[in-house]
Amino acid sequence: MDIKEQQTAFVEALIGNNGSVTKACSVAGIDRSTFFKWLQDTTFEQQYSESLEAVTDSYEVSLHAAIADGNTMALIFFLATKAKNRGYGLEAS
Repeated sequence: MDIKEQQTAFVEALIGNNGSVTKACSVAGIDRSTFFKWLQDTTFEQQYSESLEAVTDSYEVSLHAAIADGNTMALIFFLATKAKNRGYGLEAS
């Protein structure tokens, strides 16, 4: 497997393992030090960042579903992180 194939395997494994770099490295058959070296490559770094955004997007979908299901803690978390400008932060007044 060449480096581009390993990088593709890593990125796919990253998404499939909820953003876990350790698990993605294992699936791609590389050491974490190789991953950090790859981050110096702007193309790979872009793919990595986009993969993390995909993982975050999936969690946001789950968060919105939990809110829609009436999960009060999910609602509080959302308001505390996304509606601070409206006074919903968790800081003590």
